[in-house]
Amino acid sequence: MNAKAKSLFDYIFPAVGGLFATYLYNVVDGIFIGQGVGASALGAVNIGVPFITFVVAVAAMFPMGGATIVAIRMGRGDEEGANRAFMTAFSLTLAVSVFLMAAGMLFSRQIVVLSGAGKLSQTMQTICFAIPPFQSPYS
Repeated sequence: MNAKAKSLFDYIFPAVGGLFATYLYNVVDGIFIGQGVGASALGAVNIGVPFITFVVAVAAMFPMGGATIVAIRMGRGDEEGANRAFMTAFSLTLAVSVFLMAAGMLFSRQIVVLSGAGKLSQTMQTICFAIPPFQSPYS
């Protein structure tokens, strides 16, 4: 295997492993909710999964891009630029998280209807309330 392919695999395996752990957590969480609370609670949580996946994808853009810029600037010895990039990524992550929380809470009924259920908007509002603490830069 050449050096480029080895380098590519060095980045792919940790990323796939991280996704595997995340989705394994979702499966185990589903087992506990289904066994402990019941099928209706599991259904309510699963209705929110598409929206939460969208939130995670959107809110992860700024920390990931910011971390890259911070690393480049630190490598160049530009500490002030790295601090500005970090604060910009942090501010944008916070702003987007609060916006998505507000949008999720305001439009919970529409999001739930689009997901296939009509009477679970309270569950969606509860889930959306936890968006800002869940989304933190470099987590």
